[in-house]
Amino acid sequence: GGGGVPTLSYVSDEYDRAGVRCGTTLHTVGGFHGNFVDAALWAPRWVMRPLSAVIPAAGPSDPLELHAAIAATGAAFLASGRPSSAFGSSRLLELRGGLSSSSSSSLA
Repeated sequence: GGGGVPTLSYVSDEYDRAGVRCGTTLHTVGGFHGNFVDAALWAPRWVMRPLSAVIPAAGPSDPLELHAAIAATGAAFLASGRPSSAFGSSRLLELRGGLSSSSSSSLA
């Protein structure tokens, strides 16, 4: 996807299980849909984790570590315009589509 425009996307555990892919797609290991908003950064974990039983508020990964990995890889991609620049050393991100035919390559 992306029609020739370099595209980088991140998917949560839920979206990864559903097979969502767009351009170079990175799976956020232990990230739920709620990890893509700031609530997981400021709300106490004792609030977010039980709430995740009802809605996907925050996954089991550390919210600060996951946010840092997403921010660093996103910034590298924006600076270069190349999806390959998004590869970092985070154990929280796995390549799911785009740069490799493998669907389970780890960036760690």
